[in-house]
Amino acid sequence: MSFFGLTEDQKISQYIFEETFNLRFAIPFEQHNSTLSMQAFDSLTAAQKQKIKAINALDIELYDFAKDLMFQR
Repeated sequence: MSFFGLTEDQKISQYIFEETFNLRFAIPFEQHNSTLSMQAFDSLTAAQKQKIKAINALDIELYDFAKDLMFQR
């Protein structure tokens, strides 16, 4: 895959896209950091958080891999 980006790092994702395809955006991305999902996650008990992490372990592993790869590029 030539390009992928992460929504929490939109400016870096835009830069990598532009460099990968030798294109320039006319308007830069705007970074929006507020998400309701993290606010909801923070309100859960430790046991609930652990269960969610266990159920989503492969997704978390993929995300961590993608984030590491993106910052290597």
